[in-house]
Formats: sequence, C-alpha cells, structure tokens
Amino acid sequence: MEQDHTLKHASISQLIAGCTQEQTFATATHDYCFELFRRALDQGNELAWASIQQQFHPLFIRWVLESVTTPVDHFVVEDMLQVALERFWMALAAPNQPLAERFPYLGALLKYIELCIKTACLEWQRGELRQDRIHKRLVAATSSGSVQRPLEQLWSQKAEATQRENLRHWLEDHCQDEAEKLIYQITFEEELKPRQIIARHPEHFPDVKDVYRIKLRLYRRVQRTFDWEE
Repeated sequence: MEQDHTLKHASISQLIAGCTQEQTFATATHDYCFELFRRALDQGNELAWASIQQQFHPLFIRWVLESVTTPVDHFVVEDMLQVALERFWMALAAPNQPLAERFPYLGALLKYIELCIKTACLEWQRGELRQDRIHKRLVAATSSGSVQRPLEQLWSQKAEATQRENLRHWLEDHCQDEAEKLIYQITFEEELKPRQIIARHPEHFPDVKDVYRIKLRLYRRVQRTFDWEE
C-alpha cells in the first residue's frame, strides 16, 4: 500500500527513472513502468506516453521484425509500429474501466501491445499481397510480352502502343484532384517509389499508405473504364 501511495504521488521524471531501472536490472516487479502506462492511458499524460514509446522502442521493434515474413526497410517497420501503437492507444486511452482493472500487471499489458503489433504487421502484409496482385493484373492487361513489370512501368515498351496512349490521355483528363495528378505524373511518368514520392511531396502524402491508396483508387477507375477483368 505504501508503495502504491508513493507511485501515485511520484513525478513523471521519477517514474521514468524508476522504469528505466526496472528494465535495466530486469527486476521482478515493474511498478514504475506500470504506473507510467497508467498515467499515459488513464490520465492522458503525453510526456508519460512519449517516454513509454522511447523506453520500450527496442522491444516493440523486435516484435515487429518477428512478425513479418519478408525483409522490410526501417521506414516500413516504423510505420507498422505506429499503426499498432495508435490502435493500442485508441483501445485503452481514457477508458471507462481503469487500466489496473483491465490488466493486473505490466506483462499482461505488454502482451496486448504485442498482439496489436502482430495484427498491424499481418494487415500490412495482406495489403502488400493485394498490391502485388493488382500490379500483376495491370501488367497482364497492358503488356504484350510475358515479362511481368510493376505498376510504375505501365508505359514501358512492353505495353501495346495504342492502349498505352489511350490510357495516358484518359488519366490526364480524369484525375480528380491534385494528389491524383501528382501520383499520375510522378509514379507513372517518372517511376518513383512511394518513399521517394512522400520525401518530395510531404504536404500531399504524409504517409506511404496514402500513396498506395491513391494508386489503387486510380487503378480501379481505369479498370472499370477499360473493362479489365478483376
């Protein structure tokens, strides 16, 4: 009881130091770390939440890497982690039920975070598979050869010339907003990768998922217009 009283009246800096010590020396109890989570989630303390992300970052990254089956660059790893942490935050922040009643100790809470990470990674991998299938369908519809090429090389020499020009004119006339025009010009004409696109135009594409979403939207409209089979 005395320990609970001390923790509830401790400053955030004291909790951060205590949590660091618990992690460094692998102590049997993790009272300081749990209180840090409680301040972040029950009270919405932003400093506590930021310190949690910093202190547990190596562990969270390890869980991401263990959850994916293909090599990914560190930008994608960080993206998946942020998706997982946002989902975790939305599920538990300012709940009707206090955190301590939902999770009796830190280990159970971390298991839930690990589940959120695994789910985010699984959804990302499924999205990659869907994107790959779309690329292959597009290539099959536009290429006269048997070599498969990505969506960014839609206008390659393998594509049938007349259909390529029809498609180019259609996209020039039917892009619905500035973001679609940029995707058309940068992705299809310059063949830049999504990471290169968001680096050049962060004001239009803050996240790589935005690039993929717009590319998919364009493809589906093209698919309907040119009557390509799903």
